[in-house]
Amino acid sequence: MSDEQRSAGPGRPRSTATHAAILRAARHLLAESGYARLTMDGVASRAAVSKATLYRWWSGKAELVVEVLLREVTTEDVPDLGSTRAEMRALLRLLAGMDEESDPALTEAGWALMADPDGRKAMQAHFLNRRRDSGRTLIRRAAERGDLPSGVDDDFLIDLYSGFLFYRVLFWQQPIHERDIDRLLDLIFDGRPPLR
Repeated sequence: MSDEQRSAGPGRPRSTATHAAILRAARHLLAESGYARLTMDGVASRAAVSKATLYRWWSGKAELVVEVLLREVTTEDVPDLGSTRAEMRALLRLLAGMDEESDPALTEAGWALMADPDGRKAMQAHFLNRRRDSGRTLIRRAAERGDLPSGVDDDFLIDLYSGFLFYRVLFWQQPIHERDIDRLLDLIFDGRPPLR
């Protein structure tokens, strides 16, 4: 097999140049028109490949867009910043797409994938489980520092902050603001309920 090819599992090897062209085309179309309007026909046309080529490598647009996200969106743990509150803020901003390096088109695609059954399955496999592990690491580190009680239910706490973000963005389609992050952190760390 040449350097221009890599294995794509059983069947025909995948040309790295064609693969890159398809991902670039999908990325540009996401920026231009968003996830909802992206089609496999459009990607094939932009990448100058057949639609059959796309479906040979991806089951549909959800799987293709998840691969685009995997190339550009970090799934790394929040580093030890020496401050649990700063680490939790960084994680929440990352989840909400508020990070300085976040691309609005990719953030929108991520949320749109969560509303699509196929996309949600792919996101869970490649992103959500990793984000959950990152949250557990952060919460356990906070408990070791004494910033949260030892024996804190990390899964419940992750559901609490994730649920807030998903509910606000997916159901109400409202952006998350810095004040929202502050109020959520006050609730988690100080037990202070948010005031109007």
